[in-house]
Amino acid sequence: MTILVTPLVLQVEHATNEFNIELSTTLRGSDGVVITTNKAGLMIGHAVVDAPQTLFLIDNVMNGFSLHRLEDGACIHTYNTNPMKTFPKQVVFGEQATLIVGGSDAGTIHIFDKNEGTLRQVLQHADRGRVQTVTTYDSMHHSLIFEATSTNDAEPTISIWCRKRATLPSNRPLGSAIKNFMRGVLQLAIAMVIIAYGINIWIGQTSGITLLGNVWREYSKLGARTSDLTNADICSLVEQYIEAQRGEELERSRSSGMNNRHGGRAKLQEERHAVILLGN
Repeated sequence: MTILVTPLVLQVEHATNEFNIELSTTLRGSDGVVITTNKAGLMIGHAVVDAPQTLFLIDNVMNGFSLHRLEDGACIHTYNTNPMKTFPKQVVFGEQATLIVGGSDAGTIHIFDKNEGTLRQVLQHADRGRVQTVTTYDSMHHSLIFEATSTNDAEPTISIWCRKRATLPSNRPLGSAIKNFMRGVLQLAIAMVIIAYGINIWIGQTSGITLLGNVWREYSKLGARTSDLTNADICSLVEQYIEAQRGEELERSRSSGMNNRHGGRAKLQEERHAVILLGN
């Protein structure tokens, strides 16, 4: 049996044996001996095997594209493009092997549903000319189609088509929960830094880590989650904590002949104002 083919050879690997597929002829990979030959059409311009290695897609040149089982070469679907001229052109799988994408002789790209065999879309690549080069790429969020014209009397044209893929609904709640958690952690960290910074200035200490631990212990005395604290609770807590620190400082100042009472009240007002702004 003689089949007109292009020189294209596709490599297919199996668990126990390697063999090549030259369009519709199966060859043994070790010595090139013909294992089986399946008649897939009068002429074949291009062929591609899907990722699971169960199907192969060909450009049959005569009326469009054909989908076959790799096991026995049986034709499953034919995707008719009604070509005016018979010449080889690439055809590939798209969008996780759910679409059939192939070129044409009229400057267009045909996109078919693989399972239903219906024409989904026609992309106008150029006004005229052969679209023989086609390839696809699938990312997590986008599907891309690349194609190029083949002409002898004009500059070749390359087009890139992009379509945004739908995000899986199951990913949205998880993403929102993570964002909310990180936002809450950030807000709590900002609040603790502001409070610790104010206390550090007031009592003249340099150990910011110790002050943060003291503030956290004061938070814990409320016996509730920090997310349940209201703005009034935070103001009251800060007032009590700063007032206690101010009393200790005044006691030390009194013994050394210093009096910072006026400055303490001003700093207390500043701290209360900072906490109110943070809460709002």
